[in-house]
Amino acid sequence: MVESIRRALAEIDPQLPLANVRPLESVAAAATATRRLTLWLVAAFGLTSFFLAVVGIYGVMAQAVGQRRQEFGVRQALGATPRDILRLVFSSGAGMTFLGLVVGIALALGSTRLLASLLYGVTPLDPATFVGVAAVLMGAAAGAIYLPARRATRISPAIALRGE
Repeated sequence: MVESIRRALAEIDPQLPLANVRPLESVAAAATATRRLTLWLVAAFGLTSFFLAVVGIYGVMAQAVGQRRQEFGVRQALGATPRDILRLVFSSGAGMTFLGLVVGIALALGSTRLLASLLYGVTPLDPATFVGVAAVLMGAAAGAIYLPARRATRISPAIALRGE
């Protein structure tokens, strides 16, 4: 294809040089390579921070359940149902999650000007994006809280009362 382009150009003007003939796709790919790398890095850091947030919430909740083991045993001995224990653990985890979301949204709103050049098809203050991300984070936090909460419901009142 390059030779036919060279012949056609030579017929029009033999003095016109033709160098570095490439398909348009490769020119476009080279022009957007830096932006694409930046977006991949931002996505990788975002997924890593999401994973760390889920692991952190799980760790904090597992530690809190471990420290309150006797309390949950006493509550069960006094008639609390597993649903009551689940609600108790979820309410403390939900408070932490809500506080984290409020702080995160405030920081995100403050940093939108820094990331505006990387956005395509979305405004920096897009409410649907903020609501969607908050919903995903709340769902992930609920999943991270669920395992320690289930463990809290399986605490034996007799063992907890003995202090073991």
